[in-house]
Amino acid sequence: MMRSEASAPAEFRLPDEAVKPALDTDLARALAALAAVLQRRDGTERVPVAWRTPEAGSPFRHGVVDVSPGLVFDVLVDRVRTVLDEGRTGAGEAVLTLEAVPDGVRLLRPPEGYSDAETGRLLTRAAALADDAMRRTGTRLCDLAPETDDALPSRHWTTGPPTADTRTVPARIAAQAAERPDSPAVVCGDTVLRYGELHGRAQALAARLVAKGVRPESVVAIRADRSPELVIALLAVVSAGAAYLALDPEQPRDRIERLLGDARPALVLAASAHLAALPTGETEVLNLDDELAAADLAPVPARLPDPRPGHLAYVSYTSGSTGEPKGVAVPHLGVTRLVDPDWARFGPEDVFLQIAPVAFDASTFEIWTCLVHGATLAVYPPGRITPELLAETVQRHGVTVLSLTAGLFHQVADTAPEVFAGVRRLVAGGDVVSAQHVRDTLRAHPGLTFTHAYGPTENTTFTTVWTPDGPPPGEYLPIGRPIRGTGVVILDESLVPVPIGAVGELYTSGDGLARGYLGRPAATAERFLPDPRPGVYGARMYRTGDLARWLENGDIQFLGRADTQVKIRGYRVETGEIEARLRASQDVRDAAVLAPLGASGARELVAYLVLAGDGANPAGVAERLRRGLTEQLPPYMIPHRLYALPALPLNANGKVDRGALAGTEALELGRRPDAGPTAPGSELERLVASAWRDVLGRDTGVHENFFEAGGDSLLLLRLRARLSQLLGRKVPTVALFSHPTIRDLADHLDAEPLRPDRGPGADTPRDRQALRERARRLGAEGRGPRS
Repeated sequence: MMRSEASAPAEFRLPDEAVKPALDTDLARALAALAAVLQRRDGTERVPVAWRTPEAGSPFRHGVVDVSPGLVFDVLVDRVRTVLDEGRTGAGEAVLTLEAVPDGVRLLRPPEGYSDAETGRLLTRAAALADDAMRRTGTRLCDLAPETDDALPSRHWTTGPPTADTRTVPARIAAQAAERPDSPAVVCGDTVLRYGELHGRAQALAARLVAKGVRPESVVAIRADRSPELVIALLAVVSAGAAYLALDPEQPRDRIERLLGDARPALVLAASAHLAALPTGETEVLNLDDELAAADLAPVPARLPDPRPGHLAYVSYTSGSTGEPKGVAVPHLGVTRLVDPDWARFGPEDVFLQIAPVAFDASTFEIWTCLVHGATLAVYPPGRITPELLAETVQRHGVTVLSLTAGLFHQVADTAPEVFAGVRRLVAGGDVVSAQHVRDTLRAHPGLTFTHAYGPTENTTFTTVWTPDGPPPGEYLPIGRPIRGTGVVILDESLVPVPIGAVGELYTSGDGLARGYLGRPAATAERFLPDPRPGVYGARMYRTGDLARWLENGDIQFLGRADTQVKIRGYRVETGEIEARLRASQDVRDAAVLAPLGASGARELVAYLVLAGDGANPAGVAERLRRGLTEQLPPYMIPHRLYALPALPLNANGKVDRGALAGTEALELGRRPDAGPTAPGSELERLVASAWRDVLGRDTGVHENFFEAGGDSLLLLRLRARLSQLLGRKVPTVALFSHPTIRDLADHLDAEPLRPDRGPGADTPRDRQALRERARRLGAEGRGPRS
């Protein structure tokens, strides 16, 4: 917020029960103490400040205080005195606004977002820190006045209620099959699989797996599209006492080969359509379709192994910072703690939608929570997810429980809010969820209950949840409180609990913890640490790497990653893995990958590269790099844009200065340095280009590929909606995939009659003339791309 001398803030008056508004110290020491407390609370190392002296008519002056935890307080005071001497007058940004008065220093305006109580504690803490620094000259900021004093209460471990039902998933589904054998368990299109049939077919397939040597603690890999048969296979594996490793059908052969080499499964089950894409190796590969057919003809199986809560249930691979993915080994207890929630009630009357890829841990909640409660699992058809098909699927099957990633939720809320009609419980997470989208959705569907869910894969899908009573009032959604069988704490770098409002790193413990990373003891020891609490000898806690703070009411606010790990389309991605793949190319000497917010409001990957050689053919380099990455990484890990620069900027510690990358002058690969984008020619091209600009947030040439220009499947849906609005007629999604450049799409729109609401061939000369007039108006209004 810009504040000028002309609009100086009014005096901020604290309530009577709070601390006095004046700090009994000079201006430099007051600013230093307040900046130090803000650094420890918010993690910021640059604090913009504004101040004025007691002389009548004294103007406000502005400056920036640089602070870090390792500074000695007296050194920080000297820095502040320099800032005061060199301060500038006029407009400027300010986090702290102070005034020197005869009896000390007064805070005129609190930091934005601070309540009266938080501001009172800020002043008390600053005064205590300044006093402590005077007594202990030469002490570093991080060693002054511990944050756990009475003025700033800390929240230690917070735990949800204990896990109530520790029966494993196979046991609970068997109970549902015995109680309601004819109730629908899984539906997909016209296919209905009832509980008795689901249980029986899974048991028969499990018996075949056991006969082939599968045992408790074995890993069985499965590659198949979303379908009832896939659900049978998953249940069969855990019923055999083994753990499943779901392989995403969209992942390239090279990545699948690495996962299988790391997990070393006892068997691989693959649907017929995916057999040819599997790498050849020593592991036996079975045709899932043939195995199911043979199992259906087999007699009732003998008693199968009875998995225990501590047995391995599944393995889910996450992206690895070293360039290699890591397999998270999740036991049955983690799943049973997840599917028996204390934050919601589910029953046989519910219909869950299974839409997440089974390789993604969100499917754990969708599939097993549904089936252990006797509800119906509606499987979204294989293939791409579109709002139109999502709405049709939800309506057709009467879905009542819907779980979406943050990005998909935003897109559906923007383009097809009718999806939520009839849904009683909506769960969204996997990334930062927009509070405005939640408000709009709840206002449009007052019968809907929204839950914001947070959790790493290493703690079995959900760690905390937050369910508001109504539309959320603020800009940011809390991630709430721990669920059943879960403990959470926010710790500083010394593993000391932070006070309310201070920034720290989130740690979690309890029944949801994974065993660790499959076959990686060193990586496990790095992230799964001994629980330091007395009385819990031998217990562990997981270091999430997420920054968070306690709110006054006991909820937690998520603040972002402590490292370079990000969420892309709901998938957790270590940018280090992408960097490692880029550096392996002969065209690249060094690489850094960022994930800024894109035009859609979701994060997108941007790669900055130092090229090997002179980079004389940047378009060829870009093509080779994208082709190589596509062969090694799943689609969501392919960078949207590639930039080349002479060297990566470094900070004072010799590390890559990622904060400076976005501001560097870099050549975007795939474009000639001496040529801008080709401007649109015809009126229709101008109209299509206008829609591209609205969606992508920048001008593009008529020959640029939509996806290479930063588009993705979610932005494509927004483009379809925008084009349909501008054209006054529906544009099929397939047309956008088939014609991904402005010129190709404009030519297609000009040649094809696209008015399904008025019948084939309903495009008339009058329609086309109206279209040209609309394009001319857009150009006249300045809404078309600038040439």
